[in-house]
Amino acid sequence: HVFDLEAEKEVRTIPVSGWQFAQALSQDGQYLLVGTAHGARLWDLAKGVEAARFQGSGGWVEDVCFSADDRLIGTASTDKTARVHLLPTGREVARFTGHNHHVRSIALSPDGRLAISGGDDNMARLWDVASGRELYRVEHQEAVWGVAITGNSRYALSAGGDVQLWDLTNGRQVAQFERAGTRLALL
Repeated sequence: HVFDLEAEKEVRTIPVSGWQFAQALSQDGQYLLVGTAHGARLWDLAKGVEAARFQGSGGWVEDVCFSADDRLIGTASTDKTARVHLLPTGREVARFTGHNHHVRSIALSPDGRLAISGGDDNMARLWDVASGRELYRVEHQEAVWGVAITGNSRYALSAGGDVQLWDLTNGRQVAQFERAGTRLALL
């Protein structure tokens, strides 16, 4: 459902059918990205129509995100991969294959150069988008259901039983918080 917050009313219903696991709004408010059991789907909110489908995932898409400039989207899948696609073409520009179990979360740095993924292997992994290379990994107590990157691309948070704040320049832990939630957001 799409709401006009100023008018305090619903303006559109997006007809996404089947299982939905995650949603993300583009920074400009033009698009809604939905992770489903059949891949990621992009909806044009003004027109109320599906604008694109992002194929390639062999599993359910558990998490989705946009880069800050809305140029890239990220997807996390139960097929043990995280992927980055270019908008508006949908071309896959990176595929990250280091997790050995379901990937539950993904975040992109504001400039789109870095991605962080978290999975059922109790790992959060930092990736270079251009090369697809894993840069660092952080081990958690449980499956990592939430990841986030700060606006200056310096730090990341990852949640997997505990929450860890880590420095993206060297992969070192800055702080650890015990028994926190599973989803994260940073300003």
